[in-house]
Amino acid sequence: MGRLKKRHSKTQERQYMSNGCYRCDSIVGEFFEIEARHSEETVNSFPIQITPDWKQAIEAEMGYQPEWAVYSASELGM
Repeated sequence: MGRLKKRHSKTQERQYMSNGCYRCDSIVGEFFEIEARHSEETVNSFPIQITPDWKQAIEAEMGYQPEWAVYSASELGM
């Protein structure tokens, strides 16, 4: 996979964070990644902190996406 960045999808007529081809940087659309979602495996985890300003900037840039989230260990009951 190439860089993870915001790309325009002609099919969906919108921009979203996506993987790209490592050679030409073309979008690898959500359609082609659906199977990966069904076979995901956690290989590592680490704690992070997100400042309210950073969170607000990301939400303003990308919009609210409830299917993606970052949780603290305490929120996950760990």
